[in-house]
Amino acid sequence: MRKLTAVLGTLVWMVAAHAAWSVSAAFFEVATTEEFDKGKLDDAVVVEPGRLTLAHEKKELLKAEGEIVWTLVRDRTGAVYAGTSHKGKVYVIRNEKASEAGTVEDAAVFAVAVAPDGKVYFGGSPSGTVYRDGKVFCKTGQSYIWSMLFDEGGVLYAATGPDGKLLRIDHAGTPTVVLDSADPHIMSLARDSKGNLYAGSNKSGLIYRIDRLGTSKVIYDASEQEIRALAVDSEDRLYFATADVTAGRAPSRGPMGISAARVVTSPPTGAEKGEPSTGPPPRPVPRPAPIRDEVSATNAVYRISPDGSVVQLYSVRGKMILSLLWTDGKLYAGTGNRGDLIQIDENLDVAVLEKDLEKQVLSLVAGAKGEILMGTADAGRVIRYAAGYVRDGLYTSEVFDAKFAARFGAVTWHGHFPAGTQVELITQTGNVAEPDASWSEWSVPLRVSGQVVASPGARFIRYRMRLKTTRPDAAPTVDDIKVAYLTSNQPPRLKSVNVTTPGERNKTAKKPTGPAQVDVSWQAEDPNGDKMRYSVAFRGRGDTNWRELETKTDKTSYTWKTDAVPDGTYEIRVEVSDEPDNPKSAALAHVRVSQPFLVDNTRPTVAVAARPGMPGTGKATLDVTMTDAAGIIKSAEYSVDSGEWQALLPDDRIFDSRVEKATMAPPAEPSS
Repeated sequence: MRKLTAVLGTLVWMVAAHAAWSVSAAFFEVATTEEFDKGKLDDAVVVEPGRLTLAHEKKELLKAEGEIVWTLVRDRTGAVYAGTSHKGKVYVIRNEKASEAGTVEDAAVFAVAVAPDGKVYFGGSPSGTVYRDGKVFCKTGQSYIWSMLFDEGGVLYAATGPDGKLLRIDHAGTPTVVLDSADPHIMSLARDSKGNLYAGSNKSGLIYRIDRLGTSKVIYDASEQEIRALAVDSEDRLYFATADVTAGRAPSRGPMGISAARVVTSPPTGAEKGEPSTGPPPRPVPRPAPIRDEVSATNAVYRISPDGSVVQLYSVRGKMILSLLWTDGKLYAGTGNRGDLIQIDENLDVAVLEKDLEKQVLSLVAGAKGEILMGTADAGRVIRYAAGYVRDGLYTSEVFDAKFAARFGAVTWHGHFPAGTQVELITQTGNVAEPDASWSEWSVPLRVSGQVVASPGARFIRYRMRLKTTRPDAAPTVDDIKVAYLTSNQPPRLKSVNVTTPGERNKTAKKPTGPAQVDVSWQAEDPNGDKMRYSVAFRGRGDTNWRELETKTDKTSYTWKTDAVPDGTYEIRVEVSDEPDNPKSAALAHVRVSQPFLVDNTRPTVAVAARPGMPGTGKATLDVTMTDAAGIIKSAEYSVDSGEWQALLPDDRIFDSRVEKATMAPPAEPSS
């Protein structure tokens, strides 16, 4: 019979007597945002689409312990006002020094607006009161004032909730409803150069345009629930940002998942209306619960052109986009619940300027000298982000693992290096995954791309790149960093050798599958990634010499025609070598020998002898002798007059030898 597939066998290593190194160099390369992000940044940033550069100068101008900075507004003198919660305080920052500008009889100031005459108005929540000069200017009849702005005529507009009303407040403090939305909250306001007013809602994600005559119209219905921020550029193009917490249009939980839901005792919805000004005052706003980290929705920044066309400029999953600012030809966006600062330029290139400033960047305003001020939570801070770069920044790479002992070659980098800027790189190596005292000292600095690593050979390496500038208006930009390395040559390895005989192939076939042959296949791998070459040989059981079947092939299978060899037990040997990628003197090899298998190309013989039957019965008995020269007989069948094949069992009821005897009585019909 034919033996089944043979897999496991003898392992034989063939290794050169001297130490050898792989010929093909490999590289540790960092070139994408994701790859740069695996390292550590100190006064350096990674901007899309994966460029390392210096950070801009930052300075903390205000830190309000236990508070949240919701809004920032600059007046014509350059002073910046910051509305906060949960103490109803408004701060003013002049000449980079912060002081209290006032406190309202509300727990939160979500909105601040500066009138053309320079007077500053505060929007208090949850009483829905507008304050001027520390006094009540207008009772809106709503609970929440989310945004306020003045038109060129000095008329104040207020976006409110929970009834979704946009109010026009005249010079006497009398409110008039300009827009009564079906949504519970109007969250954001902006105005273009033609006097058109834009408003974004919470729940249905609608954007309204209100013209100078007071006529309102929905100009966009977003797939997101909340339009959190609006901005208009010099060409009257409108930008809007969304701030959904969960994916899909579920019932609203309150603006952006943290404002009303976290500043009032229970989240406002369309059914929970604020009390009118003549009723009992709203409850004080309690301190908010910790800001949630879970944001599952995808949010985006869009642009609507005056012709009505809409373009998505940026999208991000797992973050809300909470603030927008257009200034100096660029759009800036603040996010949460990781407080990043995003820049989108006229070419629609996106750059992440700062990461994890705080939990949220809730407000942005342009400073008088081209800087950007950011208002944050979950530490209430105002941070100045200057136009100029820091003078010095560091990028420390992750630890790279060569897997084996390695020698390191050249370090190369590419980028843009204006006059007055410079980069230099130092390296450190070791043989444990976590850098410790056993690692080498940091190397001497490499200041030119293409210089060879000065650290000793080892398994692990990391580097530190220092970026420098002598000019606040210029910074070096690195597009990629690549370290060449060469590991000690590792032998290739044969994982398996599989032999399939005709008997195995015929198990599921109704007929034999063709001429006598053995199918051999194997699997191999090389730790260095070298190209591999194979040789195949065979020998009979008891032989000491191997006979070659195939040499120096790159195929991983071979068909051996066995009709030229006698029946018997054989073994297959496969040898793999990495010679294609290594000098012959340094090449390594590995051998695997299959399990023994049977070559049985001679058909079994059948001899039939008739013995007379019992006297008077007229029946004879047939003695059947079945013989196979090489293998154990596995089964036998017989057919009468070309009828169906029937099983025939040996006399001892088990097939277990090369010769089997069976006795059978033929049918009684004389013709059989």
